[in-house]
Parts: sequence; structure tokens; C-alpha cells
Amino acid sequence: MIERRDGITYFLGHPMHAMMTDLPVALVAVAVLWDIAAIADSDGVWADIAFWTLAAGLGFGLLIAAGGLLDFFGLVERDSPAKNSAIWHMTAMVVVLALVGASLAVRYTAADPIAGADRILAYALSWAGAAALAVGAWLGGELVYRHGIGQKFHGHENDARSTTMSPVDDETWREEQMTAGRRR
Repeated sequence: MIERRDGITYFLGHPMHAMMTDLPVALVAVAVLWDIAAIADSDGVWADIAFWTLAAGLGFGLLIAAGGLLDFFGLVERDSPAKNSAIWHMTAMVVVLALVGASLAVRYTAADPIAGADRILAYALSWAGAAALAVGAWLGGELVYRHGIGQKFHGHENDARSTTMSPVDDETWREEQMTAGRRR
């Protein structure tokens, strides 16, 4: 069910880290919307919702980061060409976790969570975290789509045994699809 192949952790044949990132990404991103709603809200309900959404995003993000760290060490072990991209992705995501954590700390310790300088700082931190998240997610996409981490190439698992493998180019993919369509 859960297996490690060539440094990447898989669950039911799917790369686990990439599969699990959607939830914390969505939670941190939607917290920005709750912050915007909180600006117009005078009783603090949306501020509370934003706080707990960020807290859940941070909690799940830390779990996902642990899995990502495992995969990172697997890349380093096999001296993958994707190592530098992985370092940048990891750095961006650590920044995200730090900014979200700082935003939560400000929100938790604020004398008045729905007014004042604390509110502005908390929003600035979480919004900067969401911006850093966009960069980190893009870098994660680079790992998958440019370096092929966790992908299959022409029926072969990308296990980094060969650095000469490359993803199927668009033209080859179209030709395969056209051929498959003619067979139906």
C-alpha cells in the first residue's frame, strides 16, 4: 500500500507528497478570502473562521512537509538533477509555514483580533504566506512537470535510474492519442 521507490514515497502507486498537498494549499488560500470577509465583519466571526482555517492549513502543511522532506532526502541520496529545484521548493514552503505560523501567533496573542495594528500585521503575514505559497506550488509543479518526479515516462516509472529519460513531448503524445483513437 505505502512503498518507497528510489527515494519517493508512494501510496497505492501515486506519489504521496504531491497527492496530499491540495488540502493545505486550499486552506491557506481560502483563509485570505475569510480575511477579506472579516474586514467587512464587525463581530469577528470571519476572523475566527480565518484563524481556524489557517491553523488547519498549518497543521496539514507540517504533515505534508514531513513527507516532502523524506522525498527530498531521496533526491539528494541519488544525486538527482532535480535537487536544486527541490531546494528552492522546500525553501519557499518553509517560508510559507513560518509566515502562516507567525500570522496565527499574532492573531492568537492580539488584544483585539478584529481591529488595530495586530489585525493588519496578521493579514499581511498570512497574505504574504499565500503569495509565497503560489511560488512554492509553482516550484513543486516544476519538480513534477519539468523534472518528472513521480511521473511515468512512456510506461517506465521515473525512478531516476536514468537521467536521459524525458517526459513524452506534446507531439509524441498527440500522435499516440491519434493512433489510439483510430483503433477504437
